[in-house]
Amino acid sequence: MKKFATKALAGALSLGMAFGAAVLAAPETASAKVSVKKVTATSPSGKTMYVAKGKKVKISATVKVTPNKKANKKVTYKSANKRIATVSSKGMVKGVKAGKTKITVASKKNPKKKATVKVVVKKAAVKKVTLNAKTAALAVGGKKTLKAKVSPTKNVSSKIAWSTSSKKIATVSSKGVVKGVKEGKATITAKAADGSGKKATCKVTVGAGIKSVSVVNSRVVRVALTSAKELKAADFTVQDKRTPSGQYNTTEGIERVRTADKKTYDIVLDADSVIGSYSYVKVTIPVLATGKTKEVYVAEVPDYYDEYTVQETAEFVTGTVGGTYDRNWSEDVPTSGYLKRKVTGLPAGLKAYVSKDGSRVRVAGKFTGIQEGTTATLTTTDEAGKTYTKKYIFFVGDKNKLVGTIVVQDQLAYIPDDPNTPGYDASGLNMETYVDRINGAYSSEYAMNGTRFIVGGGSGSYKYELTSVPSSLGEYKTDEDGDKFFYAKTDANGNLAAVPAGTYNFTAKISDRNNSSVYGTLNYNLNLVQGVVFSGTVKDAAGAPARYVTVSGQTKMDAYGNSFDFYTSTKADGTYKTRVMPGDYVLDTYVNGVQSNTSVGNVFTSGTAVKDFDIPQYCVKFTTGIAGAGAYDYYDEEMGLALLDAYGNSENILIDSRTDYSMYAYLRAGSYELPQVKDDSSGNLVTAYTKYTTDKNSYNETWASVSAEDRIGNYRLSGAFNVAGNTTVQLTGTEYKPAE
Repeated sequence: MKKFATKALAGALSLGMAFGAAVLAAPETASAKVSVKKVTATSPSGKTMYVAKGKKVKISATVKVTPNKKANKKVTYKSANKRIATVSSKGMVKGVKAGKTKITVASKKNPKKKATVKVVVKKAAVKKVTLNAKTAALAVGGKKTLKAKVSPTKNVSSKIAWSTSSKKIATVSSKGVVKGVKEGKATITAKAADGSGKKATCKVTVGAGIKSVSVVNSRVVRVALTSAKELKAADFTVQDKRTPSGQYNTTEGIERVRTADKKTYDIVLDADSVIGSYSYVKVTIPVLATGKTKEVYVAEVPDYYDEYTVQETAEFVTGTVGGTYDRNWSEDVPTSGYLKRKVTGLPAGLKAYVSKDGSRVRVAGKFTGIQEGTTATLTTTDEAGKTYTKKYIFFVGDKNKLVGTIVVQDQLAYIPDDPNTPGYDASGLNMETYVDRINGAYSSEYAMNGTRFIVGGGSGSYKYELTSVPSSLGEYKTDEDGDKFFYAKTDANGNLAAVPAGTYNFTAKISDRNNSSVYGTLNYNLNLVQGVVFSGTVKDAAGAPARYVTVSGQTKMDAYGNSFDFYTSTKADGTYKTRVMPGDYVLDTYVNGVQSNTSVGNVFTSGTAVKDFDIPQYCVKFTTGIAGAGAYDYYDEEMGLALLDAYGNSENILIDSRTDYSMYAYLRAGSYELPQVKDDSSGNLVTAYTKYTTDKNSYNETWASVSAEDRIGNYRLSGAFNVAGNTTVQLTGTEYKPAE
């Protein structure tokens, strides 16, 4: 009984221990389930490995498995033909003799999951690798293809394994295509894939460089970068010279740079710096990663609104049958090097004479028949392959017939008392005569503004008369000579009335002054537009509003040489507003008559446009210490108050005769002097007053004035000072009494 009990107890204990062990091991057993999804294998040369006899190349194996543990990723390697290539347990393949075989890579956890790598064993190994470039410069996003060569070329593999030292800076494809990612430096390595270890490298610099340099006008140099980079004016250096072998001794002053995309920059030179024709210009930007300098030859510096900025221009030629024509057609154009010219389409009787080198053309002959718009074309091609076309349009009549056409420039529709109309001064005062001339060519004797009558035949002297003028344009008028005409629309009080925007079609009769029986009728198409209300604010170098600064602009010329220009001024609060024709403008601000800010490529289409300016000058106010003085006026406005800077350049002290008769000037940073005038001239003289007064003019605008009864006396001013910001300077005033 005891024996049985003892055995039973021992068995129970054994069962309990076995049961407990099973319970403790259960979690580990549950997590041991491994699922191999896929095995992949590759070599430095791709799915096919190329290895030289006696050399070793490693296979790269990847196992996709869950759980994703290192122990589950182990693989085995097996060569299909060990006489061709062997493989180690770590995937190192060794070429035994020339031939082909394959290596099988299998998962240890699931041998059914496997991959193969084809192996080609070459008889010899690569001894040298060379690249087509040892260094390269790339823009961000730019690409460059590197080409590798191996030697010897027989019995070896030409396969290359490409790699980069930094994928964040530059990447490289399996075909050697390098792409810039971000600014920096990286090394691209081209390594022979046959296990020889031979390689070549290319050091790549990634970042913005100068792509091109062009001269927009005498004060604007345009620089295009290969990729975007934020730059400031201090990062640029602009130099120029006149001879190819000369040195760049002249460094131009830079007023500012402008950019909309950080990729194309307009460098605006200061007022004392200009680029001339037939010069070499070099731009240097040391902070760039690549392409830090570039030189360009400037054959011609065109104004933005010069006709030679237009690729195709036109000129009218008039005459009478039997008359002679003789003219040099070798006009200057902004081209590079020697020119080749060709003429086609000449009317009967004229012949083109081209010089031996093809650069000069003379057209001469006698008109033999009536020409009503016959067009001849002069094509000029320079060494760079750039082509300019000029058309010559002939209108030739005879003694009994007039022929021609009318070229009418678009104009602004007239709006009476519109404060946005060019011609209003800074205070809003309506300068009516000027307004009529600018915007009311159809409402003053300047109706011919922007209109060209092209007439041939008869005696050459003509009289003009408008017919069928639309009533919406108003009453047609002409002078007694018939060489000026205009039309004016007035209201019930006789004041000029608005003329709506639109296209007006009517005719003009052209008569021979010497024979009234000879006349012709031409179509007259007038296009009046509402225009663009153009406004903005001008601030000085300290960011304060700049008063009474001139803002002007001019459009590019069209094919017929027409352009539109305007000017206006800021008010005391630095704002301006004007109405202009749609177009592509070069804009400028003028301080004290000196151009201080140039902006090109301003395209206004319709509605409103805003353009703010910041001038590079500081506002300097002046006092004198003259007892009781509260206002000043010029003693002699023509002589003025002439400051001299450190370089001898002259700047004027201005007097605000619109607001408070105070003295001020807008000056660049630097030293200045109002020199003491010792002779009896009226230079640097002012009349001091105790105060100024204000009144309303007829347009209900506040206007300042000074009165003789408040006069203190005449004083000669002098003094020296430095400008580093907006400031107030006290000048010395010495009473002036002219010699009797």
